[in-house]
Amino acid sequence: MMKKLTKRLILGILVIIVLVLLLLLGARRYQNGINKTNIELYVGDHYQLALKKQEKK
Repeated sequence: MMKKLTKRLILGILVIIVLVLLLLLGARRYQNGINKTNIELYVGDHYQLALKKQEKK
């Protein structure tokens, strides 16, 4: 019974570690982006968005 509980605990911790790593890598991927995150436009105005940096392949 104790071995089964220990295995589940270790598996749970590993799953959490993998999920956190995936989230951190995903967040790093989206650091590149457009040059503005918030812009106020009125009728007739226009603005061209540009990329800050291209993503490495």
